[in-house]
Amino acid sequence: MIRPGKLHHAALRVADFERSKAFYEGVLGMSTVPRPDLGFPGAWYGLGDGQLHLMQCQKYGEGPIDPTEAHVAIEVEDYQATKATLRQRGVEFLEIGPQLWIHDPDGYTVELRQKGKRPSARPVGLARGMRNRGKHWLFKTEPSTYSFAQLRAEGRTTWDGVKNPLALKHLASVADGDSVFIYHTGDEKAVVGVARAASDPYPDPKTKDAKLLVVDLTPLRALAEPVPLAAIKASKRFAGFDLVRLPRLSVMPVSEAQADEIERMAKERSIR
Repeated sequence: MIRPGKLHHAALRVADFERSKAFYEGVLGMSTVPRPDLGFPGAWYGLGDGQLHLMQCQKYGEGPIDPTEAHVAIEVEDYQATKATLRQRGVEFLEIGPQLWIHDPDGYTVELRQKGKRPSARPVGLARGMRNRGKHWLFKTEPSTYSFAQLRAEGRTTWDGVKNPLALKHLASVADGDSVFIYHTGDEKAVVGVARAASDPYPDPKTKDAKLLVVDLTPLRALAEPVPLAAIKASKRFAGFDLVRLPRLSVMPVSEAQADEIERMAKERSIR
């Protein structure tokens, strides 16, 4: 059950931060409150018990929910219960740090955050994601061992078991906030969903070998329709793609063009 509290803040994405800052401070007489470095220009203004946030930045990541769009933030009594209720009711959400972003039926963005959090406690993942936006990866998994559906049900996992030297080299380059396509091996052989790296790489705590790295993942969304390996191999746009060239590689980079094409193919297959 979701128990909403007060309105924490409203946020606006502005085209010219200095112009907007002059208006809100010089014309409306607002005063700023402390704001952490989020990697892009912005200001927070105190308004009684709430705040107004201004931000000048580009879109965050490639998913349908963008936390840098104009939105309202509402406090909730129980963050974990809120997340469980959203899953139960089939509401897609983006989780970064201790905040959840959703769309209402009209497409407006709403942020849900734990009651009592200090106003300055913005998620570090948002700042890192803005600095590292545009990086894409593909991780393989055998669905009978661990599936994308399990990741969505759990909400977060530690991606471990990578031992191939080239795969480990790629894994070491993943950054908190990067986009990760999840590929099912075995009988499926298809890209099925999109996740987000929720940490930088770190040594696997289950082993004593510092070379074995892991990364935490959170789910973003399932693709509109799985994109099978056969379709990828048949497309000239994927010439040179490691998924085609190196079938045993479990972690690989995905270019911006390849990521866009995977998304396009998924949508195209969903409307056939």
